[in-house]
Amino acid sequence: MKKKKIFINIGFPKTATTWLQNEFFSTHQDIEFLGKSSRKHVQQLTRLQMNLQNEPDITFSPKKSRDTVRNIIRKHPTEKKIYGVSYEGLSFGNGGLMPSSLYVAERLKESFKDFDTRIIIGIRNQTSMLESYYNQYIKRGGRLPSTKLLFSPNKRSVALRSKLFYHTFITHYQHVFGKENVFVYVFEEFKSEPAKVLKQLCKFLGISEPPTPDKKKQKQGLSKITISIHRFLNTFLTSKLNESPLSPLSWLTSLSAMLLLWFRQILEKFNISSQLQKKTHRKQ
Repeated sequence: MKKKKIFINIGFPKTATTWLQNEFFSTHQDIEFLGKSSRKHVQQLTRLQMNLQNEPDITFSPKKSRDTVRNIIRKHPTEKKIYGVSYEGLSFGNGGLMPSSLYVAERLKESFKDFDTRIIIGIRNQTSMLESYYNQYIKRGGRLPSTKLLFSPNKRSVALRSKLFYHTFITHYQHVFGKENVFVYVFEEFKSEPAKVLKQLCKFLGISEPPTPDKKKQKQGLSKITISIHRFLNTFLTSKLNESPLSPLSWLTSLSAMLLLWFRQILEKFNISSQLQKKTHRKQ
């Protein structure tokens, strides 16, 4: 019996995955899109995703994962050409800053062994990717400067940087699923020529080509000033990324130090300090 096709878009995040989910996967006539783990099948897909990423090897059950997949598919019989799942956390880890290990590929293979499975991977210029993730980190309550977050020798920073070695990641998925079953697109190319990339994607999935997509306004990154303001405010707010905010007394100390620094910068910028010194010297 011929296996039913299914594709899994595993990211990376920040590579137009949201647009693909909302404007392509969920609207294409040939795709039975099962959403992502924050949408329709919130409990089952979230359970599957957590099992794939976080379950220790000693307790991970491929059968349990396959049963979860079967239950979801059973509720959605379709004559469409292909099922679709999209969750970018499978490539970069839940929350975007803690990468998953390559073992997720083997677990996906085992969990979807009943299907003819296709993998979609989106990549992006590494420098641009780091900037985008740092912006997201600040929005979620982080307060570390970019150099300390991204380039420290701690485990989080090392894991994040290692995930940007795309060749190793892609080669591993090609080894597990077969090179012909892995589609890789580049975000910058998709941004400049979306119709071209979508045509290639449709051919890979074996579905009809969609109309030329509308070019919607891209999300703008945070400016340096906005990042500085966010970082300062995040210092005093409790979040998952800042579980030890400064005490009220420290607030005043930090605020005073920042105001003093700004005042000094203003003096230096307009050369006010040297002018005051000259006037004082003349009076003496």
